[in-house]
Amino acid sequence: GLFSNALFFTSNITSIVIQVVIAIVVLFHNLDDKKIKDRVLTLIKELMYQRDYTNTLIESNETAIIAIDSSSKILTFSKKAQKIFGYKEAEMVDGDNLHKIIPDNYIDLHNKASSNFFATGIPKGILNSTQSLFGKRKDGNIFPIDISFGVSNSKENTIVVASITDTTKEHKADLEQIRLLNEIELTQK
Repeated sequence: GLFSNALFFTSNITSIVIQVVIAIVVLFHNLDDKKIKDRVLTLIKELMYQRDYTNTLIESNETAIIAIDSSSKILTFSKKAQKIFGYKEAEMVDGDNLHKIIPDNYIDLHNKASSNFFATGIPKGILNSTQSLFGKRKDGNIFPIDISFGVSNSKENTIVVASITDTTKEHKADLEQIRLLNEIELTQK
């Protein structure tokens, strides 16, 4: 959808497009054609607006947003992801660092599903719905998460966007509720 497409815009393509636009500005710098210069400046402003808009979408979201490309390179690691997992953005982006946030017993399953999806383009299993799984924090603690995926396809690349919610509080509340129900039941007996 719109969000996946917006995330795709923030990938390396954005920096390439900005570099091309800057190159055009440099090329046309000596031209006297005001219309061309104005159009190039307008394009630059539109690109900057799109980048700011996309960053706002990502960072204002209540869930952690992580986007990866077909080589499992992390393209986006939102502030909420940093808070949930304990890693800084610089520790995660531009590398195959997913193993840092996936519990060891899930890595093989993730790699198999990821390879299958990027090879075939056919979403199976987890890509079709929200799943309750586990994540791994920087300190090694394993915690429950809800995760759902979106896919953005282009001629150049396929990007998978994960939306992740830490459900630790919800699970603690469920356990407390079960404990209280058991206590009430025992008291009634």
